[in-house]
Amino acid sequence: MVSHPFDWISVPVLLVSGYVGYRRGFLEEVARFVELIIATLISIRFYGILTGWLKNYLAANDVFLRIISFLVILLICLFVIRYLTRWIQDAILDKGVNLANNTVGFLFGLLRGCLIILLLLWLVEIVPTTKTVGDFRERSYLFNHLSGYREWVMNYSGIEPFANKSEKWFKKKLDYEVPERPRTLISSKEN
Repeated sequence: MVSHPFDWISVPVLLVSGYVGYRRGFLEEVARFVELIIATLISIRFYGILTGWLKNYLAANDVFLRIISFLVILLICLFVIRYLTRWIQDAILDKGVNLANNTVGFLFGLLRGCLIILLLLWLVEIVPTTKTVGDFRERSYLFNHLSGYREWVMNYSGIEPFANKSEKWFKKKLDYEVPERPRTLISSKEN
């Protein structure tokens, strides 16, 4: 079996993510995931208001102000929500469930690591260097096997339109043609 450096990097990513999940436990892992989603949604909803307010006081680029506004709201929301979820978690968590909590947290951490790797693979596919993508396709065990799962997740989670829009956005920003994705074994079986 031929391996690629990406494969060797992915294994520690999975193990570290699993270990962090084990140390935090399932409840904290899920709480942090939910925190991130809620904070992101709140930031998306309200960053425009803060940007408008900052324009009155700062003479800066509009894009810079939007990014700063989004990050400020995101960090404040994460801090407040994390405080609330930590309080709820302390009230729920019993010492008798620590092993189960940590074990399921490890599995959740592995799942998070897989999602990180799937996102990296998706970015590799839409990067304009075809040599890199060709090298991944030829030599990477994980790229060849997980690309089909990425397609499956996109098809069945309903994010395929978002993914297609994102690829078009990258194409426009990087000024190149997004390569057509070949149908993989898993995604071709589903159709």
